[in-house]
Amino acid sequence: MAKSKIDRMREMAAEIQRRSEEFAKTPEGEDFDIQMEFATKLLKAMKAKRMTKTDLCERIGMKAPQFTKIIQGEANITITMIGRIAKGVGVPPSRLMPNKLVVASK
Repeated sequence: MAKSKIDRMREMAAEIQRRSEEFAKTPEGEDFDIQMEFATKLLKAMKAKRMTKTDLCERIGMKAPQFTKIIQGEANITITMIGRIAKGVGVPPSRLMPNKLVVASK
């Protein structure tokens, strides 16, 4: 008996989920998670300050395509760049740091 379209879609979704979980366990997947967490925190901070991409780019001298790559997790940025971005948004750099990278002090 032929599978229904819905059954095929469910199987495809399950396969995508499985591959995503496998990727997340790789070093590249962990790096991507860190980049996405940084991007998420940055966008939330910008929203709280009612700041647009254009506003931030003008403040820190960044071109829009570079900012887009950061937000999409396609750019590996330096500590110096994190500092510039944080200063441009008006938050401490630690507020943008991904949780995996923050070491709790005793």
